[in-house]
Amino acid sequence: MTARMGVGIRMTQKWYGTFVVAGLAHGGSAAQSGQVWMHDVVFAVDGKELQGLSMEHAASLMTGEEGTLAHLTLLRGEHQQHRVEVHLPRKPLVRGAPLPVFGVGLGLEPCASGALVNQVTEGGAAAQAGVLSVGDLVTVIDGESVVGWSVSRLRDRVLGAFGSDVRFG
Repeated sequence: MTARMGVGIRMTQKWYGTFVVAGLAHGGSAAQSGQVWMHDVVFAVDGKELQGLSMEHAASLMTGEEGTLAHLTLLRGEHQQHRVEVHLPRKPLVRGAPLPVFGVGLGLEPCASGALVNQVTEGGAAAQAGVLSVGDLVTVIDGESVVGWSVSRLRDRVLGAFGSDVRFG
């Protein structure tokens, strides 16, 4: 039996059934390609749409025999208006390899009241501080209300300049 390989994408499933890139495995073909971005929506794998599938089923579509290509259709942009086709080789992944952490390691999703925390990356400053958890509501960043902010504005503020502080409320 041939071992099954992957492309090094960690996904999270939104409540409405779509799958979003939540992390890239160091050394995985997705990270090495530079074509897959955090928060991309993984719309289809090898022509099969993922909307409404279980996490296990969606993840199984990314795996295959080593060297075979996974054809991903990604949706990108604040309103997923950009369609990106990516062809990535499946290969072995190093278990336990650290995922690169950018910014404070926090994923935010806009909502009517501000922004909901949808990811706290292990090893990131947010996880180390232990103050925010998935599902928490953020209403203020650096003293400024985030009500009405776009995903890209939230991301840019959380990423900030290297070594800068970010204050949440």
